[in-house]
Amino acid sequence: MRRGEGMKYAFKRKFYYDAEHAVRENSVTFILGARRCGKTVCMKQLYDQFSSERDFDKVLYTDIKKDYNDKYEKISFINQVIASINNDESILYLIDEATYLQFPDKEIMKIQDAFTSGHNHATRVVLAGSQSKALKYWGHLAFAGDAVCAS
Repeated sequence: MRRGEGMKYAFKRKFYYDAEHAVRENSVTFILGARRCGKTVCMKQLYDQFSSERDFDKVLYTDIKKDYNDKYEKISFINQVIASINNDESILYLIDEATYLQFPDKEIMKIQDAFTSGHNHATRVVLAGSQSKALKYWGHLAFAGDAVCAS
């Protein structure tokens, strides 16, 4: 066997399989759990899985805390996600540390609005972050229980 990025995290926790199933079946998935329980590893495993299967035209992983330096970059990224939803693009967005978005509650609501205003069947969004209680609360507010939580 050859060594590669996907080999780095060969062991998959049970919630990985729940998350993988949720991504296939739902537009939005939240990965919730305590700090250091494996949420980021799960996101990277989802990236490896869906990139290799070619279920989506693009699979994008981003860590909001590490990858974006200012509020304008964060807002621009969310606008990109919303444009993809509105255009029914075949993209899987894996958004780690989502609680570091500029206004996470409002931006999660914008994502929900984009999904409910159109007939999107192709775009998928997965959100994870260390402050799982806040994410769970915002997700339930925005999606009224229609989003799936894998934890």
